[in-house]
Amino acid sequence: MRMDETHKLRIYLHRQLLEQARKGNHRFLRLVDEAVSSRGWEVSYHRDTSEERLKSSGRRGKSLFHMDDPYHEDSLTFRLAYYMPFWQIERSAKRWEWDVAQATFDPREIDKAEARQFYRFWSARLFSEEAIASSSKEGFVYLPLQGRLLDHRSFQVTSPAEMILATLEHEPELPLVLTLHPKEKYTDDEMTAIHEICEAYPRVIIGELDWLNYLAECDYVVTQNSSAAIAAMFFQKPSVLFGRVDFHHICGNVWEDGVEKAFRKAQNNKPNFKAYLKWFFQDHTINAGKADVHDRILNRLRHHGWDI
Repeated sequence: MRMDETHKLRIYLHRQLLEQARKGNHRFLRLVDEAVSSRGWEVSYHRDTSEERLKSSGRRGKSLFHMDDPYHEDSLTFRLAYYMPFWQIERSAKRWEWDVAQATFDPREIDKAEARQFYRFWSARLFSEEAIASSSKEGFVYLPLQGRLLDHRSFQVTSPAEMILATLEHEPELPLVLTLHPKEKYTDDEMTAIHEICEAYPRVIIGELDWLNYLAECDYVVTQNSSAAIAAMFFQKPSVLFGRVDFHHICGNVWEDGVEKAFRKAQNNKPNFKAYLKWFFQDHTINAGKADVHDRILNRLRHHGWDI
């Protein structure tokens, strides 16, 4: 008997990920496969070309994209939630539209012992006990730059270059240490603009050390929506965000609060980092290392309306 076409899940992946999935070497995709197969569904893997993604809307069954926008009603997207083994399955590819971004964080609702245990285990696993123990405040602000330094994109309050100038205005004393993203290719105009800022304001420098060194030693972080800001939480460092993102709850949020209030929050408040990290990762992602991961995957699909 042929399987009901509506009980098919097609997963669209780039070439390297596709090869891993077909060999069963991608842990999370293998778990997704196991979870939906246990409900009588059939899973197949496809290249994530524009043509194939476009065809997905006319195929019966469901579609799962990797980081790409799930543009039709029978599709969702999945993405690593910053660190293995934490994953998200969402209705939107925009992180600021994710369920966790819309949720309200209340540290009083988080068990303190569980938060301490989560923080102790994952801070050591992700960054080492030595790195966390070395955390201090050496009197500078860290700005991990991302791409398109001169562009003001729709999810940003200002361009990254303008963000540097805003930081100079609202942090009138501390030096600013910038780092360039190693995977970005910056244009001559971008580099000229950054060097002109450094020449005009001697307390702005381009750092040469590893970004973890700056996280461990800075007073706080300023960025658009770099993952360095959530990494900073493991070092007990606050952040100011000039862009929209999913982990904004305890940060100085320029998008919602304005520049002045966002800087005051980062400069003067000490959030409950341990409670937040437990809430964000353990309570609002799919932890692929948990024994109940199959149930978590299925519940997430049902949450988005899939009858499985």
